[in-house]
Amino acid sequence: MRADPIAADEIRTFFSDVAAAFACAAERAGTRTIDYLVGSRIMRLEFAGDALREAFTRAIAHLETPARPAADLHVHLWEIAETGVMLPRPRWDLDAYLRRGEIQGFNDGTRFTLYHPDSRTLFLYDAARGHAYVCVFGEQALPAYERASPLRPILFPWLATFNAQYVHAAAVGLPAGGALLVGKSGAGKSTTSLACLDSELLFAGDDYCAIRIDDNPRIYSLYSSGKASDETIARLPFLESHIRFWDKGGSGKAIFFFNETLPSKLIREFPLRAILIPRVTGERACRVTPALPRTALLALAPSTMSQLATADGQVLKRLAELVRRVPCWNLELGVEIKQIPTTIARLLEQPLHAS
Repeated sequence: MRADPIAADEIRTFFSDVAAAFACAAERAGTRTIDYLVGSRIMRLEFAGDALREAFTRAIAHLETPARPAADLHVHLWEIAETGVMLPRPRWDLDAYLRRGEIQGFNDGTRFTLYHPDSRTLFLYDAARGHAYVCVFGEQALPAYERASPLRPILFPWLATFNAQYVHAAAVGLPAGGALLVGKSGAGKSTTSLACLDSELLFAGDDYCAIRIDDNPRIYSLYSSGKASDETIARLPFLESHIRFWDKGGSGKAIFFFNETLPSKLIREFPLRAILIPRVTGERACRVTPALPRTALLALAPSTMSQLATADGQVLKRLAELVRRVPCWNLELGVEIKQIPTTIARLLEQPLHAS
């Protein structure tokens, strides 16, 4: 592991070299820009060529908005195979690659550099300039998780610039307010959020979303995608007609893009009124019971922080603040799956004060 600190001008030079490479790719292949509304902020994707457009926009299509004069975040994307434009020579050693994709020494709190070896994708984000770069060697190598929840390494630090936190959690609700579903993988978040598609409740995400943490916390949807196992589809057979492909090389789950099949069931944002901790009980009925804030924090923080490169103590502090502000409840999942959305809707209709 490299011990010497990286000089700021070395980081700056590498970012400048990557920007020049994108400019070359854009000149060769032409560009197309698409604007997206995340909360009240504009994220603009600029593609050099066409190869990456579907892979990086399919899951966020529900956030697309008419072109604006300016963007808060400008993401530049290109594929090497299509444009023939290579990345500049890396300015780090082979031992600089860390476990979650961080490049040691090239994440200084203002500039973020990550590499995903399974998809051969480099992510750069310059917070001071509001510009990011994504370079993919070949679109066909992108795994299902990158297509279902794209741009995670960039969205996480960008959201933090306006006091929003990227979280590993599901979210459902109505314009008047909704719930965050927290817990480790397999706890029942996805099954619960997907069950709500067959109810009056609306869907803001089954795996990731963003939360503005202040006196009036608010959920922001990031992805219209969903994932379900064979077992979940057997319990929710209406999902079968909405499957878009199977992640056979990864999780083994079916992948959905509900913007394409159930657009009326999506919601971009809503006030956060409850944090729910799903737990499968095996009993018949579904019910809610009060939960302690620390229980909710233990269900939310480890899974969120383990999936976010460069996550630090500030993330834990923000999540601890969130569970103190919002009532927390255990959601005990019974075998009657149709009771799940009914139970959540009934809870949201009441004054929410967990003890």
